[in-house]
Amino acid sequence: MRKGQIETMGLVVIVLLFILGLTFYVVFVVMEKNYDRSSTDVYQTMFASNSLNSVLNYKIRPSCQDKDIGDYLISLGMGVSACGKTEDDIKDEIGNAMIKILEGSYFEGYYVEGMKGKDLFFELNRGNCKENLVGIFSPKYVISTGYSVRLKICK
Repeated sequence: MRKGQIETMGLVVIVLLFILGLTFYVVFVVMEKNYDRSSTDVYQTMFASNSLNSVLNYKIRPSCQDKDIGDYLISLGMGVSACGKTEDDIKDEIGNAMIKILEGSYFEGYYVEGMKGKDLFFELNRGNCKENLVGIFSPKYVISTGYSVRLKICK
């Protein structure tokens, strides 16, 4: 072999070793970091979102006109009495639903806020969750045009 061919083969071996080294670096250093958050953050956010969805679709018995809590919250935001239910009645029903939902889970407290645009028209805080800096928020859930509800659950 000529001198140029030997140098080229040496360069190819060096490049292959470099690629092999990068492969081990990616597999053992980069991939070793735990990016799997499915067991914590994603699960908890989904739990909060599903809990809020369950509460909003919870039917109060006896219900007139087959209304759920979401409908009653819209009525509260509009300042209209829905079937004679007061804000305290709605808070009691949400509290009863949340007790059933959170039973046996890691979470004990919750905070529900209802927004009309950017104004707060409804809030329910159990277990001092509003002031607690650590908690899981559900995404904002739009219940009607201009009305949204969000849930925070905490330990």
